[in-house]
Amino acid sequence: MLVLYLSLLDGEDEGKFERLYYKYRRLMFTCAKEILKDDVLAEDAVHEAFLRLTKHMKGIDEVKCNKTLRFVVIVVESAAKDIYRKKKGSAMSPGKRRKHSTASRCRRSRNH
Repeated sequence: MLVLYLSLLDGEDEGKFERLYYKYRRLMFTCAKEILKDDVLAEDAVHEAFLRLTKHMKGIDEVKCNKTLRFVVIVVESAAKDIYRKKKGSAMSPGKRRKHSTASRCRRSRNH
């Protein structure tokens, strides 16, 4: 899958994106699964989040910093919530119920 994402980038962002991919992919899956409660849907959310991140690589200066961590978590949570709404309908948005608990758990597990 990494090859697909790299094909969307120009040469100078490829190395940075690869570092970002290996640094945050497990955390992103954990965050998405916390919202979606389903491995397959969580993988879809992570894939969508990485596609979104390819469009924002110019704005990411350092891969291993809190600013990038927060941005990655926001992007994957947004992708997961979009999938949740499509699957369940917009009446039960998970962000209103669990916004803080999800973000806290994702941040605690960021070193995994």
